[in-house]
Amino acid sequence: MSWYATYYFGQTTAQSIFGSFAPEFTSTYYHQTQTLYETGLKFSLLRDTLFLALSAYAQSGFIPAFVLPGGATPTVSANVQGVQLEGSYRPSRRFWANFGFNYMQGYENWTNTDGVGPTTFTPYPADVAAQYGLPVSQIVSLAPGIYPFIGFPKEYGNLMLTYKTDAGFGASFWAIGQGGQFLSYDYAVRAPAWYTLNASLFYAAEHWEARIWLYNLTDNHYWIAGAPGFTPARTANLEYAALQMPFWVQAMIRVSF
Repeated sequence: MSWYATYYFGQTTAQSIFGSFAPEFTSTYYHQTQTLYETGLKFSLLRDTLFLALSAYAQSGFIPAFVLPGGATPTVSANVQGVQLEGSYRPSRRFWANFGFNYMQGYENWTNTDGVGPTTFTPYPADVAAQYGLPVSQIVSLAPGIYPFIGFPKEYGNLMLTYKTDAGFGASFWAIGQGGQFLSYDYAVRAPAWYTLNASLFYAAEHWEARIWLYNLTDNHYWIAGAPGFTPARTANLEYAALQMPFWVQAMIRVSF
């Protein structure tokens, strides 16, 4: 068993749209503090065939924001805390497994934005607006406060199993799972949790490799936030959804010299 700890402190300069700078931005905008605390344990078990790593972390920094009235505000402070488990198991040279799970919480601090909280759009799609004669893309300013991240899953996990023969033939199977995501700061609309099952068949020689990927074997129809948590467009998540691919196949041949 081994133990480690990491601490990071730095200051960065944020950039506005297209990397330009505006004179109304304060000095805080040019000296944005970023910190990270992380500590963890690593284990080597079962005669060096099973490796586990358990860690906890807390990170703080700034993310792009937009408020009304008053137009754009450069940044809003944010904090993310979480724990994660990672591992690998390789009992022989032919078979190995990798897995991981991450649980995290993210918060945005909207208490120092001149009394105005985050903005959100109308909580209904355009077809509903047309049916009932409702306004479309109406922007609403919420009250200041501490808001959990939107477009930000709390849970994420993965598992991959691989078997390769001495002749070079092999197969991989992996699964990815993710928790649900709220799409607006009123927390009324939530993209549901999802998972995908995937596989790969391959042949690897010394100087070339052929592989076929089979994605989303169960043909799940799922979607996630169009703008994940750290992007400035996250306030527009209700305006569109990022629809994910159904079952699909990809092939590749790679040659090395």
